[in-house]
Amino acid sequence: MPRRKTTVHNELKHWLLYLGTQSGYDQSYSGDSEPIDIRVGEKHIEYHPDVIWNWKGGLHIIELAFSEDWRSITGELVLASMVKNCTEFYLITIGDPKFTGDLYKIIGSKIAFKKWISYTFEDSDLKDIDKMKREIKSHLKQRNWVK
Repeated sequence: MPRRKTTVHNELKHWLLYLGTQSGYDQSYSGDSEPIDIRVGEKHIEYHPDVIWNWKGGLHIIELAFSEDWRSITGELVLASMVKNCTEFYLITIGDPKFTGDLYKIIGSKIAFKKWISYTFEDSDLKDIDKMKREIKSHLKQRNWVK
């Protein structure tokens, strides 16, 4: 039986925080403990990304979007694109890989990241978190995010 998405989300989040520390990032933290303040004019929004890796002042933001709908994921992308020093964004989802491809076609050229990458797992992958970790790490290695 597949594990609950919230359980897998939390376990992967903590593992990614550890991976960032082990990979030599200056900081590896969660937006839950240290939100990012986005200012637009006199308004501000607190953004709580799942994982933030700080490398020499440039932020790599990782979002684990396992239960959000396309509107929520679009909101996460827009918020991350508003972070002035966010240089790269990594979206990890569960579901149909065509979804993130379509989302990129719709708004990909409109966001301000140097790089935006995504990886999509199937629901059946939830039963093997070690496999998910291996695939994420391999994907991040290919893009030179980790060693």
